[in-house]
Amino acid sequence: GTAADTVDASAETGTAVRFVGVSLNDSFTGGGTNDRFEMASANFTLIDGDGGALNRMLPTVASFTFDLTAPANTPKLQNIQVIDLGFTAAASLTIDRASVNSASGAANAMYVLGNPDDSVTVGDIWNYAGSHTNPGIGGQVFDEYVHVSGTRVFIQQGVNLTIDVNAAPTVGGAIAGGAAENGDDEAIDL
Repeated sequence: GTAADTVDASAETGTAVRFVGVSLNDSFTGGGTNDRFEMASANFTLIDGDGGALNRMLPTVASFTFDLTAPANTPKLQNIQVIDLGFTAAASLTIDRASVNSASGAANAMYVLGNPDDSVTVGDIWNYAGSHTNPGIGGQVFDEYVHVSGTRVFIQQGVNLTIDVNAAPTVGGAIAGGAAENGDDEAIDL
């Protein structure tokens, strides 16, 4: 609707639920499977995936910007393991270890999908752990980064990425990256 909506689908345990948020201050709680939350604004109140291992939040408007590290935004996402920026142009996401842990629930891991015009900034220092494919997320190839705490982020290759790494991907036998990597500036496809 056009007003602030609150929808609780936590009683739904057998079917994935698709939520479409079009107004400010929407609040959605998913069911027991992998739910999908499509958001036209970052000004929602709550998205809680509830059950499911790959609950997905998808921005649906161009230039969607979301800083999950901001104290007002961190509690807005709960039990969300996938943020898919690929459904809109020039989306921007900022995350760090604490916000990934808060948003992803017990998983302490997050997948971020997107296109070359999307940007992801990951705070804190991470170790590059190699590439990873998850068949549950369309078979996309991700670069995996692991924080010393064990928290993991998987960033789809091709997305513009800024991240501090202890060990960077190797390209043609040479170490690329260092203090910061950016898919536009480095000789790496992230």
